[in-house]
Amino acid sequence: MASLTRTLNRRVDSSTTPLKQGTPMNVIIQRLNGLWHLIVGSCQIRTPFLETQDRALVVAYARRVYPGAKIFERD
Repeated sequence: MASLTRTLNRRVDSSTTPLKQGTPMNVIIQRLNGLWHLIVGSCQIRTPFLETQDRALVVAYARRVYPGAKIFERD
């Protein structure tokens, strides 16, 4: 029981956890209402970047948060 509790309480670091090889994740970067958004599956996630900031900064952020994902840019 104690080992199960340790397993459940263990934190998973997304920067060291690779994606499964057979399931590539798609991340779409889009400007909306003055902010950059990441669209992952059916979820729309606001980023801390304003629309006026460089798109390359947002792409670097998406690559760090979702390593191994395909990044698509949409206007």
